[in-house]
Amino acid sequence: MSIIRPEVEIANFFNALGPSPANHCVPILGVLQPPDDENVKIVATPLLRECDNPRFDTFGEAVEFFRQIFEGLQFMHHHHVAHRDCNFNNIMMDGAHLHPKGFHLEKQTRTLDTKSNAFHYTRTRLPVKYYFIHFGHSRRYDPAFVQWPPTEPPGSQRGI
Repeated sequence: MSIIRPEVEIANFFNALGPSPANHCVPILGVLQPPDDENVKIVATPLLRECDNPRFDTFGEAVEFFRQIFEGLQFMHHHHVAHRDCNFNNIMMDGAHLHPKGFHLEKQTRTLDTKSNAFHYTRTRLPVKYYFIHFGHSRRYDPAFVQWPPTEPPGSQRGI
């Protein structure tokens, strides 16, 4: 995935905080710099799945999803970062273990050869962790200047 520098800086900031059950920011495995474009960085992350694929089977699975999302937002806000683009496209799950025989990378509901539906366990049987991705709209604020309630207009570029 190609992303711009501020996104990498915020992702690296959360990665540097170390492991924490409350940290739901995508782990960074490495950052590559293409030699021909200094404005592009390629970030390596674990293999993640869409947060709603496979679908939620129980009310409890949906409640756990929201619990983790609120926990992750609280963690980010505690560290003076606003994600500013929370939606289903920017929340993924570490759910590869739900598919013991694997799945196709593009057609994640299908087997590796795409010939049939991929078998999966439920989140109830094998719980997953959810992660925020895409910090392109995120802002990190200097704790010394944080006001409450925030007075920044939507879409502004203020921040560290």
